[in-house]
Amino acid sequence: MAGVVADAMLRSMDCYFGLASLTERHVIKENGKKGTRVNQNIKELKSFFVDIDVDADDSSKYATQADALDALDAFLETYSFPAPLVVSSGGGLHVYWPLTETVAAAKWRQAAAMFKSGLINAGLKIDPTRTADACSILRVPGTVNLKRDAQVAVLRECLPVSGKSFIECMKSLPI
Repeated sequence: MAGVVADAMLRSMDCYFGLASLTERHVIKENGKKGTRVNQNIKELKSFFVDIDVDADDSSKYATQADALDALDAFLETYSFPAPLVVSSGGGLHVYWPLTETVAAAKWRQAAAMFKSGLINAGLKIDPTRTADACSILRVPGTVNLKRDAQVAVLRECLPVSGKSFIECMKSLPI
């Protein structure tokens, strides 16, 4: 995998990874075309995640990455969530709660929709499209966000948590 990423970087390509495992290499979609990272082909996931955007000119986003980290820390403390893995996406933050076990796609989608609602109601400024999208792809740490010419880097590491304990934390959210 490292060779594929290195090759893409040499070719000045953005690098992303999928957060879900797939059922098949590809499936035939309703329109008759092949598809890979489509809902009907998602098997399971092993994390919950959030994309927090930063843009000083957009009040629906954080002005700086430091502001986004402060808001994330306040959220974690207020709602007693475990420490997540935090990645600088080269602009905003990609935040992951890796799980100790996989979660079937249908069950994950249900929990992720509740998580998204809770995050929004808690006032965290997130990209609402990523949090509950099992088909999401996010930037690979150690690469470059070519749109912003900025490094994608791990800012904080964490340990995986059980799905059960993560769901228990979600119960404290304002849904």
